[in-house]
Amino acid sequence: MGQWKHERYQDAMQFQVRALEALSEANRRQEENIRRGLLPSRFTPLEHGKLRLLVTDAPTESELTNYAAVLRKHGVKHVVRVCEAESPSAYDAGKLSKLGFVHHQMFFSDGSPPSEDIIRAWLLLLEKVFGASATNNEEHGEECDSEGVTVAVHCLSGLGRASLLAAIALVQYGMDAFDAIGYIRARRRGALNSRQFAFLENYEPLVLHPQQHQQPQSISKRDSVSALKKSGSLRRALSYLGGNRKVAAQ
Repeated sequence: MGQWKHERYQDAMQFQVRALEALSEANRRQEENIRRGLLPSRFTPLEHGKLRLLVTDAPTESELTNYAAVLRKHGVKHVVRVCEAESPSAYDAGKLSKLGFVHHQMFFSDGSPPSEDIIRAWLLLLEKVFGASATNNEEHGEECDSEGVTVAVHCLSGLGRASLLAAIALVQYGMDAFDAIGYIRARRRGALNSRQFAFLENYEPLVLHPQQHQQPQSISKRDSVSALKKSGSLRRALSYLGGNRKVAAQ
């Protein structure tokens, strides 16, 4: 019996050694393919104006410490996960938070465009970190965190959903949609499928604070003239009437 247990232990150890060797070989091949440009680098920094993003694939639980070390080198403070949090391979977000990052869950289905709610949550986070985009009131830029901060976003591979959110951000902050697609694809080979491409082609920057863009409510000419007379602004009263008629002061 003792000999049998010893042999089982030896087999288990050899299996683990072979598994580690296979993993090491797979990593070596991946690094070689990345070096040759056949695969995208795991970490893809993107910059446009004040926007600083890092697109990545999803780390495993065992990779979190090394993953966090790379994030720190890029100045990352916020990590956005857009893939499933309930997946068996998903890491514990709490562990990443304990490593010093603010974690945000913004799930949407693989291969599909995000909902407006997801886009709004994403852009509001970017506004908090980087200030207002080119399409919003700049007064919100005073509330941004600090310079040199980067926001990381990842899905499973970093090619679909994460790259799509990054492209939306680039467009929101003033880049042309086709330029954004080309910029990301040049740095992350294989990013963005045809459906996501079509979505970006038709995407219009979201207005995050619509109350700042509302037109003033219309009022009748008679009411406006009456109000302007009371304030003594007869010239403005004339403009409301649309002509050069004289308005007698009451």
